[in-house]
Amino acid sequence: MNNESIIVFMKTDMYSLGVVIFSVNMLIITIYLCIKKKQFYPQYQKYMFLVPLFIMFIFPHIMSIAVHQYSKSINYIECEEQSVYKFKYTKIVFAKDEVSCKTYTNKQ
Repeated sequence: MNNESIIVFMKTDMYSLGVVIFSVNMLIITIYLCIKKKQFYPQYQKYMFLVPLFIMFIFPHIMSIAVHQYSKSINYIECEEQSVYKFKYTKIVFAKDEVSCKTYTNKQ
């Protein structure tokens, strides 16, 4: 939340979270291979790749639905003019009322 009357949801941050978790997993596997000189546990490797992919591609959409539901439950409206919908960058702005929506400045 930026202030009391505005909620900003950014899907791009969720995609970045998946990339960070994936990178940390790769680092763990690499360090393990260097120290132990043997293969990392195969049963865990599958999950170490699937969980970040889930977080990158599915979790942002689930969170978007949850944020939309939450904003409806507290009677916030979506500011379509201030929201940005692009392929790699999605920013959804919710406001308490039309006045807050119009006074919000779109900062990227």
